[in-house]
Amino acid sequence: MFNTVVQELPDLSKPECIQAVLGIGCIAVFAKSLDPHSYQDNGLTPTDQELTLQHRNKVLFAEVMQHIAHQGRRRGDEDRYEIFKDALLHFSKAVLCYSAHLHQPNFMIAETVPTQKLKTFLCLDIKQFWGHDLEIELESFFNGELGIQSGDGVLIDHFLHCL
Repeated sequence: MFNTVVQELPDLSKPECIQAVLGIGCIAVFAKSLDPHSYQDNGLTPTDQELTLQHRNKVLFAEVMQHIAHQGRRRGDEDRYEIFKDALLHFSKAVLCYSAHLHQPNFMIAETVPTQKLKTFLCLDIKQFWGHDLEIELESFFNGELGIQSGDGVLIDHFLHCL
């Protein structure tokens, strides 16, 4: 459908370039979840042009993933695509942790999306892009580990440090 021109990719031999590609890919995959308009009840819906652009960005990221996967894999990974699964899960978990942190009583900010609703959107985005397996892992995190964070020991600090 779309062909990624390899010459336009950053130097994938550099870890910081791969991190940049993964970050941009996560933004493409979770575009709907990250768009504040997605949560408004006033009937604003994306235009056909916006939907086409979101789809195109996901397709381009999938092509870049294939290109990177054909280059090799991370040491210790059996699956060449494991790095992408990890990045998508890590990114979505960091967003959930940040949301949960913002909703703590001592840090409440007006007009934020409830974490439960955000989780629903993130799960839908990850399922549509990767499939049911990653959705289950994200749900499990939401129902387990996420509830553990409190006070100074928030998971968001861990996730942001690792990004």
